[in-house]
Amino acid sequence: MASKGCGCKQPTNTRVLANGTIQQSFDGGLTWEDIPDDPRNVSPVFPPLVGIPGPTLACAGAKSGAEAARLLIEQIINSEGIFSAVNSLLVFLIGFFSTFLPVVGTVIVTILAALAFFLFQLGLAAFNAEDWPTALETFKCILFCHINQDASFSGTGLGQVKADVLEQLPTIPGNTFWHFVNSLGVVGLTNVCRAFPGLAGSCDSCPCSCDNPTLGEFGENLIPRPDIGVGWWQVTTTLKGGPECIPNGCFFAEVGMPACCLHAAYQILPPGINAPAGNREAVDCNGVSGFSNYGLGGCQIAIAFRSFNAATFEFQLLDCPP
Repeated sequence: MASKGCGCKQPTNTRVLANGTIQQSFDGGLTWEDIPDDPRNVSPVFPPLVGIPGPTLACAGAKSGAEAARLLIEQIINSEGIFSAVNSLLVFLIGFFSTFLPVVGTVIVTILAALAFFLFQLGLAAFNAEDWPTALETFKCILFCHINQDASFSGTGLGQVKADVLEQLPTIPGNTFWHFVNSLGVVGLTNVCRAFPGLAGSCDSCPCSCDNPTLGEFGENLIPRPDIGVGWWQVTTTLKGGPECIPNGCFFAEVGMPACCLHAAYQILPPGINAPAGNREAVDCNGVSGFSNYGLGGCQIAIAFRSFNAATFEFQLLDCPP
């Protein structure tokens, strides 16, 4: 274990996982733990946008986030000199991102270095050749589909944005926006979505719907059930933890929605045994996680179905009322 003279434990190694999580080791890389002071999670959050949380405020946030990305792209295109070396790109990126993450230390520099290397290897000519206006419109809609109703982001929403930009955009814009979002994290993405209020435009054409929920880390066999009715799906829980966890109902199916969706109904198929009422979790449209009856009757962005032993749930998702 490394330490200073004061006896304070000091990390010996740092690494960045594929999902953007930064970890540190205190024993030369034998064991790892997430760093507690990642600036992307603990930096100051910009004040909320003025207005009542809802689709209008969410759209304002999405437009703001897309505007921040547009400014970054515009500055890259108009700054040919920064492509002279990776360090030039890195210095430029540190300056840009420090506006939204005031604490840009070694941790964020490590993340931004990945974006700098991506841009440098790509080259300015290839970057300029992309259809950025179309890509930015798609990016705006992706933000709108996963942003909270108060123009903030949760960890779940951040992960969904990162997945969608790779799936819905061509390679260069997709990777650029992935690095953009990954570098910002939950706090930074919230801040860019609150930085430019009052922009023109709407989100009416964004294809957000409750027709395509996604499966999280736990659960299996997420399939539509139109035979039951409109908006019905089913999913089977899987074990989250070791055998010692089984008596406590540690089988989960994590379901995320591409938009804020009304959880209208659910049922557990026999002989499945549901978790106790106090352990039925959902995440509402503001990113607040609550132990309730899976958020039944309310609008949610994620549900964690929980059961004793593997069990299949049938559930109904509908568009939230306007």
